[in-house]
Amino acid sequence: MLSFDPPSASFDGNRVVFLSFASTLVSGDTNGFADVFLWDASTGIRRINVSSGGTQANSNDFSAAEISDDGNLIVFDHSASTLVAGDTNGDVDLFLRNVAANTLVRVAQPGTQTTAGSALLEFSADGERLLFTSSAGEFTDPFNENLFQWTRSVNQVSALSSLLTSVPGALIEPVAFVPDDAGGYLYTVDENSDPYLVEPVLYRQYLGGTDPIHSAPISPTPLFFDYTFSNNSGLRVSTDQAVFLGYNWALDTTDNNREFDVAELYSGFGYAQFNIGSIDVAEDAGNVAFEVIRHHGQAFSASVRVFGQDGSASNGSDFNVSGAGILTNWGNGVDGSIARNVPILDDALAEGTETFTLTLDSYSTVLPGVITTLTVNIIDDEPSDIIFADGFD
Repeated sequence: MLSFDPPSASFDGNRVVFLSFASTLVSGDTNGFADVFLWDASTGIRRINVSSGGTQANSNDFSAAEISDDGNLIVFDHSASTLVAGDTNGDVDLFLRNVAANTLVRVAQPGTQTTAGSALLEFSADGERLLFTSSAGEFTDPFNENLFQWTRSVNQVSALSSLLTSVPGALIEPVAFVPDDAGGYLYTVDENSDPYLVEPVLYRQYLGGTDPIHSAPISPTPLFFDYTFSNNSGLRVSTDQAVFLGYNWALDTTDNNREFDVAELYSGFGYAQFNIGSIDVAEDAGNVAFEVIRHHGQAFSASVRVFGQDGSASNGSDFNVSGAGILTNWGNGVDGSIARNVPILDDALAEGTETFTLTLDSYSTVLPGVITTLTVNIIDDEPSDIIFADGFD
């Protein structure tokens, strides 16, 4: 059977890593413990938590495993002493499987073995960074926060707080990576100095900047406060920067089931669109007013431009839109409607109804929404009777 820990998939979905207590998934599984398995769409299932020489684990896997986007690197934490040579600390360690090379190594170790266990928090999509927690005294941890990052390319462990530009309080779980940003993190700070109270504020660090994005009510210690979660499913950031949190406390007034739930704390990039697809305007109105809306997203500053396209009405003669377009932008953490207008030119000619279109383009951060074209109908205000020159009727 599968464990309750969530599986992890490669970007293309062709490889999935998961935990199972089943002994029938691969031949030779006789250890009687939960194991880590890799399902490959082309080659089937193989066991991951075995040594490079094939020796089985002699204890249970500690928690869920994670796989890199390319499907080649898998990390997991495990208490077995049979996976690598020299593992004699009797604690939970972190391991890295290279699928292509069929190798297994212990990672995030100081010069000597740790004397306390480590737990996996998150593995970055590119397989370069690993967040974990550990109380081992062998790690440099100036504030005793027990939160660390292991960087694969340099085989280096750093206290997470040393990688953050602003930590106005005690750094606590949950923490997570910001996708596609080598210096991006979601992290939680206890901003209450009272040792008997916890006031968690969730921060996001990205592109050299930092901002608070969510505050929770003050709660008593110990840390069974508003966010109680398992290490592997506590906090995650999607590729569009939406922030999700696993929790068992009522983050809204309708949540009273006292069960583990998932909440969207912070939306993603969002979508930009017009508020309407067609609009009528009198030729003598002076301008046509409309709105550009950013919805379902607030992450990062975003912008889009409105461009004009001729129909039976011509730009410069019947309406006026700069070739650079009309800029519409939203600040970081901001969504909603922004009013814009386009000048309408009254040419004093009887021409009937003329049309042109406005389109959204040059999207920055924000994504295209549903209504990205607005048709404008200019209703002629000139008399319909035509006065002919003498000699005509």
